[in-house]
Amino acid sequence: MAAFIRSQRGAEKLIYEGFSYTKSKDGAQNKRHWRCDLWNLRKGKCPATAITNSNNEVIVGINHHNHEPSPLKIETAQIKDKIKQAAIDSSCAPKSIVDEQLVGISEEAKSSKEASFIKSSRNSEKLFYKGFVYTKCRDGAENRRFWRCEKRKKEKCRGSAVTDGNNQVIIKQSHNHESSIKEAKIKRENIKKEEIVENCQNLDEQVAGVSNQKRVSLPRSAKSSKPVVIQNNQIKKYQNKKQQIEIKQSFTTKMKISQQIWTKTTNSENFILADTGMEDSYRIIIFASQTDISRLSSCDVWICDGTFECCPQNFYLWVIHGRFLQSAVLPFVYAFIPENTKECFQRVLDLLLSKINEFNPGARPQTILIDFEKEEEKALRSAIPTAEILGCFYYFKQSIWRKIVQFGLITKYQDEAQEEFRNHLKMFVALTFVDIANIRNWFRQLAIGFMKIYSDGDPDTPFAEFIDFMDRTFIGKDFLPSRFPLNLWNNKYITLDHLPNATNSAEFWHRELDNIFKQNFSVPCNLIEALLDVQFKVNNIAINIESGESIQMFNREEHLRDNECLLNLLNGGGEGQWNPMQFLTACSNYINFDI
Repeated sequence: MAAFIRSQRGAEKLIYEGFSYTKSKDGAQNKRHWRCDLWNLRKGKCPATAITNSNNEVIVGINHHNHEPSPLKIETAQIKDKIKQAAIDSSCAPKSIVDEQLVGISEEAKSSKEASFIKSSRNSEKLFYKGFVYTKCRDGAENRRFWRCEKRKKEKCRGSAVTDGNNQVIIKQSHNHESSIKEAKIKRENIKKEEIVENCQNLDEQVAGVSNQKRVSLPRSAKSSKPVVIQNNQIKKYQNKKQQIEIKQSFTTKMKISQQIWTKTTNSENFILADTGMEDSYRIIIFASQTDISRLSSCDVWICDGTFECCPQNFYLWVIHGRFLQSAVLPFVYAFIPENTKECFQRVLDLLLSKINEFNPGARPQTILIDFEKEEEKALRSAIPTAEILGCFYYFKQSIWRKIVQFGLITKYQDEAQEEFRNHLKMFVALTFVDIANIRNWFRQLAIGFMKIYSDGDPDTPFAEFIDFMDRTFIGKDFLPSRFPLNLWNNKYITLDHLPNATNSAEFWHRELDNIFKQNFSVPCNLIEALLDVQFKVNNIAINIESGESIQMFNREEHLRDNECLLNLLNGGGEGQWNPMQFLTACSNYINFDI
């Protein structure tokens, strides 16, 4: 019988006859296409596929699995999914939920004699075997994984091991230190109890029980197999996400907007374009005048932006700009949404496009630049399938910069003596100006040199995490696509076509609206008044442009200079004249993170 679960990243998975499948795409007539979880191995990848119809009946593909079923692994995945759902449905403290997971597990299962696997706080795999802790160094053929002792640096230990497809352990080289069952046990459980107690003191008295009910009812074979890896911070994340959604729904639902002067523009037009009403638990409010909609409908390029990192406890502000006449980027539409999900974006677009059809039937933009919100991208592709969706260069830089900060590389970046390191990071940004056909090869060359200089090949350093982020998010492989496809974030032809890349005018509006939102989000009426002030400024600029006046937009001189140099570099055929490192280095001289 088929079963459906979700992975830790929210991807749909199919469980059928002891095999696990990942959804590859949706088909016609509510069909869903699936492929084996082991389809992306470097060697020996499994070609098996399946299709489910609208009744969730499974049709197995002609290609069979090249490996045995893993019922224990399947049971473990189902356990993790159940515990995740329990964490979402329960208000118990994370500490209680984690502790309850271990109830009923035999001491043999808890001992260190059997191999077990967990994820570290940095999401790297670890092996625990006979009191020793190993870190995975690479994947091998036939589902083998190679491991080395965690103390290889601290104690210069050369201990290593290999696990096969059935997780059987083969010791390749002995350790130079004694095993520590106690230490390995503590790490294996991966429970930071002191931190949880400190952060959750106000939740300790809550009744725990949901995880216990889920865990006790499991078959003994599943309890003694590979440990369930649900960390405290994951459980807390599930609960916080549910709580934040409830707060956002409550906030937007109770938001009262009186029909006073602040709902009218200077032209006495209604500033509220659409409001789904206080009875809507996912209430959406769109602000734009009829004149704004008329102007937006004439724009062939849209730029979408949002305050998705500000104040997640209330609501989000989603802004749609248009390239108006003289290539001036102006904000025309402002939407309050409770969540940054595809469904919310889709509802906004449906309401907006219906209003556009009243002024200019069928008018749609040719190009839409986005800020690398995946749900936003999905909604736009669905609502406006004829438009070309591209990533904005400014937000591409910002997404990379956030990871530089997250991985702790900012100190090294800001060190005046680390000019070479700064240029190396900017060279990764410069990949956006490379022909799509060359991006992956050039990235590999750049990544190998970067790792050799700064990481010495160690996969557990922040430098390696940065390379992994770039690989998973933007580069990908032939058999493992990236989160954002290459053609989405490639800016070579955007630059050549002189399309706005939001590093100039739209960046100005982003900063202004971001500051307005941060200052006024707690008082919606004040926020609406501030947006009316912006609308007044935008309207005056648009009137001057329509009258034929040449308007100097909000372009920073250094950006104009850098853009001109980049354009000259690309038009001059620099990519074809230089080797990869020379071209990326040349581009990096005109790239700044605007920190």
